[in-house]
Amino acid sequence: MAVRRITMAALLVAVSTAMAAMPAGAAIISRTYEFTATRIPFFPDVSGSATVTFDDSASIVDSTVGIVLNALSMPLGSQVAFTYDKANDRLFIGGLAGTDVGVGTVRSPAVGQDDFILGINAPGSAATFFGFTRTSSDPDRTSAYGTGVGTVSVVPEPASLALLGLGLGGLAVARRRRAARVA
Repeated sequence: MAVRRITMAALLVAVSTAMAAMPAGAAIISRTYEFTATRIPFFPDVSGSATVTFDDSASIVDSTVGIVLNALSMPLGSQVAFTYDKANDRLFIGGLAGTDVGVGTVRSPAVGQDDFILGINAPGSAATFFGFTRTSSDPDRTSAYGTGVGTVSVVPEPASLALLGLGLGGLAVARRRRAARVA
């Protein structure tokens, strides 16, 4: 019993030391965002899914590292990238061909290319959709922009589900041990 207490105490010290070393408010965000944009003028509806992993302690501009485009119902004329605006806690997902108008402002997709920009508020917590803009390489719509309304949902990552499962398993084991002691 004394060995368990020492082990638990050592674990608590290690966890609290690691947490103290992290910058305040910083967190590694790793989420899969599924999105749908509707009523985009001159364009069909767009849906897709992207997994983004980044540290929210600093702004990030046009990073292709840490993003995977899982699905997209439109062509994309360049590599997918993301921008994180720390000051406003906004995540922008879109083609690398797009341009950053400056961190803190909405990105602009590439005119004359198949491109899009998805804006997400509070990507680390209750992510909400705030804008979707699309451009096209179609000669009849080269400079057509459309901002649609839609939804974005956060898909739980397998690691989060695994942690939940471990926690529930631990509670079940503790309950059985407690019941065995009482009997």
